[in-house]
Amino acid sequence: MSRVRPLLALVAVSLLVPAAAAQARVLRVGTFHGHRGSYRTIQRAVDAAHPGDVVLVAPGVYHERGDYKGPHASGGGDEAGAGVMITTPGITLRGLDRNKVI
Repeated sequence: MSRVRPLLALVAVSLLVPAAAAQARVLRVGTFHGHRGSYRTIQRAVDAAHPGDVVLVAPGVYHERGDYKGPHASGGGDEAGAGVMITTPGITLRGLDRNKVI
């Protein structure tokens, strides 16, 4: 009985603590206050994001390609590759200045 309690406590704690691999990442696009992000385009950062990640976009004018040919591009028509295509569930896309991220 004395060994069962610590084992149950360990199991309970392991269920409450998320795995380190499941932690959200922050993917930065552009340059903000002299700090260059890892991505030059919003689409590349979105493509690299996993569920739970946050994509932060520095102020600037972004001309995303309208001919996106990624794995989730549609078959044609006006909607094919227009703007940024987000297919990963649970990511957050946020501009660092709502008046200067275009």
